[in-house]
Amino acid sequence: MALTKVSNSMLVQPVNRNLIINGAMQVAQRGTSATGVSNGYFTSDRWYLRRTATNVTFDSDVASGVLTCDNPSAATGFDLRHGIEWEDRFYGKTMTLTFTATTGSGTIHVDATVVDGTISTTTSQEFCYLTGTTTDISAYEGSGLVKNGNNYTVVFDVPSDADVSFTPDILRIAIGNTSAASQSITLANVKLEVGNTATPFDHRSYGEELALCQRYYQELSLDPRASASSGPGSSPSLSYALATPMRASPSADLVIGKNNGSSVNVYKPQKTSVGISTAQNGNINCSNCTFQLDAEL
Repeated sequence: MALTKVSNSMLVQPVNRNLIINGAMQVAQRGTSATGVSNGYFTSDRWYLRRTATNVTFDSDVASGVLTCDNPSAATGFDLRHGIEWEDRFYGKTMTLTFTATTGSGTIHVDATVVDGTISTTTSQEFCYLTGTTTDISAYEGSGLVKNGNNYTVVFDVPSDADVSFTPDILRIAIGNTSAASQSITLANVKLEVGNTATPFDHRSYGEELALCQRYYQELSLDPRASASSGPGSSPSLSYALATPMRASPSADLVIGKNNGSSVNVYKPQKTSVGISTAQNGNINCSNCTFQLDAEL
């Protein structure tokens, strides 16, 4: 049998793991649209939406893999944040961020920050640096943010352990734009990978992405009905296993469609389970009840 020489163009390009969860904007457990909101998680899972001006509201939607923020009530910029749980292996690493974005006006900029705090609050921080320099990746829009049409790439270095004087909680990535009246921003195909070379976007299945998102937020429906009763002197309760273990014991809200029993409360939300309970000698008889469980960074 004759041998065929394989050219480099026929080889499959390696694809590095994406550290961003829901970079393809597939999962929207809270809903695909929200109107008149301010800062928070509203549409695309794992993306914290923030306006840069105070006392401004805006709309958001996610469709066909594109996250949009628009229709602000006054001039503002947008700041779309993603938090990655800190791992010490990140110290000193070179990373490449790629994404597709548009802005209604002005320019796109990026932040990459090692943070002691949360996605919304900062106790201490240390900015990452444009690779090979000491330039902070803080509202960065310089020549190191390479633009090709609506596609952007930036390569940055994470500070070393010796350069960080606190214990980090997250590596926070933010993609935003400058302030303007009637401002808008769209974002899609966000990838963060270790190394100084961008590799193709790795499309995870919806089920895979959903399970990753549920570590931080998930909803559990008790549809069609949850019922329990107790004998004299005791309180009834029901416990439910979660589809995916959560990052930490979540805060929990219970949205009740209809309750024909006693007043019900959230009972012992934990990483792997959550329950409902009611008063002593009561009964549980609710339908279309939904737990909203939040363990976001």
